[in-house]
Amino acid sequence: MPSAAAMPSLGATAARPFLGQATAPPAAVPKPGGPAPAAPNSESASQDLDHLRHKEADYLRAEMENNPALAGSVLAEDYVGIRADGTSTTRAEVLQNLSAHQGSPEPYTIGAADMREYLFGDTACVTYTKIYTVTGRTQTYRENLLHVFTKRKGEWRLQVSSPLPQGKPAAAPKR
Repeated sequence: MPSAAAMPSLGATAARPFLGQATAPPAAVPKPGGPAPAAPNSESASQDLDHLRHKEADYLRAEMENNPALAGSVLAEDYVGIRADGTSTTRAEVLQNLSAHQGSPEPYTIGAADMREYLFGDTACVTYTKIYTVTGRTQTYRENLLHVFTKRKGEWRLQVSSPLPQGKPAAAPKR
């Protein structure tokens, strides 16, 4: 997050509440030479989407509170964070950075808008706009993100985080 002084003044914006728009899972695609996989269970897909939303909320809260334990419960052991400049960061680096600032909450709040989730079996993609608002000001900074989650041993973890180009994320495909 850039310093408050470096944040561009975009004027007041109203972020929508932290709610995702669930999308139907894609149709099962048969594997070559093997039986067709079972169609996804809509109840388990709904539960998976709920878990993903909770993981995203926990990760936003971990960043605002500088809470490495909470972030550690979201990040995969082999997490890769890709930055806008093409460099990357690891789980250990993220947790070390949060630990260095632990106990001193950030001077801004973080919200999420236009969240969309896409399930692909044990992989999920979540896109949204992260909105940083400086405490006591209407000044905001927006960052579009793609998060890739993987489900291992029944647990969803954030595997990859990458910024997306500025602008409104594309609408979910109509099915």
